[in-house]
Amino acid sequence: MDENKKRELVDAGVNVDSALDRFMGNEKLLMRFLLKFSNDTNYERLKTAMEKEDYKEAFEGAHALKGLSGNLSLDALYEAAGKVTEGLRHENYEEAKEWMPKVTEEYERTAKVLNTLEG
Repeated sequence: MDENKKRELVDAGVNVDSALDRFMGNEKLLMRFLLKFSNDTNYERLKTAMEKEDYKEAFEGAHALKGLSGNLSLDALYEAAGKVTEGLRHENYEEAKEWMPKVTEEYERTAKVLNTLEG
């Protein structure tokens, strides 16, 4: 992987070394999955459910977003989504709400950079 692409991925919040380990060093496969990131609807699902205070649906969206971000080594998004997930799991809705701005920040940062990349 060339240094420019690696820098762009780091800017998107990707832990590149960890991601390549998860994808057994297959850069093309990693890029294919990263470029599909914006097609995932779980962030919108989480955001909408939190706005409606539908915490069961929000938990499902947060948990799925946490899993996706973990699989792609999007560490900051994984951590924030994890905090929301745990808050919802333990019915600590205020804690979950407190972490939503960080989830939004990390999601938008990641999506913005990944949307500019070419496979």
